[in-house]
Amino acid sequence: MAYITLNVKHPVVQNNAHIMTSPYGHRTDPITGVKNSFHGGIDLRWVTGADIIIAFADGKVTVAKDTVPGLDKVNNTAGNYIEIDHGNGWRTRYLHLKHKSVRVKVGDTVKAGQAIATMGTTGYSTGVHLHFEIRRNGERLDPRPYLEGKSSIAGTSVPKPPVTAPVTYKVVKGDNLTKIARQFGTNVSNLVKLNNIKDPDKISVGQVLKLK
Repeated sequence: MAYITLNVKHPVVQNNAHIMTSPYGHRTDPITGVKNSFHGGIDLRWVTGADIIIAFADGKVTVAKDTVPGLDKVNNTAGNYIEIDHGNGWRTRYLHLKHKSVRVKVGDTVKAGQAIATMGTTGYSTGVHLHFEIRRNGERLDPRPYLEGKSSIAGTSVPKPPVTAPVTYKVVKGDNLTKIARQFGTNVSNLVKLNNIKDPDKISVGQVLKLK
């Protein structure tokens, strides 16, 4: 595929050099040629002067492997790599790091933007690059929207505008004032006052209530 320069809000490479060479999802394996091979992260290419890998978010290091000297397509396919736990089931992984470049150890607490290693070509790799993954409870997710700020590792998308409650509401079967109050973020006392209700336990199907 053609290289794609990402518009990154939350970087994993210094100098914001995020040029994607292979996206998340099914692809033709670049080494074996096998079609429909699943790629569980994205690949970012090496750019001169921008090969320092930084932590995506605050967290604690759970893996810091730095013992693979070069290519290894069988026993150490991830090469040298780091895994960071961000809490609530969220983890990020940084693969194919340069031998002897890992700057953190297991148990270290890291901050977003902290330099953690150098890009390399160790393990199952075709050249110098970073394979970056985001996982939630073990499931691999597409990192691109998280890098671009369209999703967050809190598990939510970019916040949507609050929903404005309607001015009135027509009572349906099964409704009561408590249920309606909770549904529209108000309370029973307000509904009683707004609608001059004599008995809060007696509302009728089809009755139109003022909400504000």
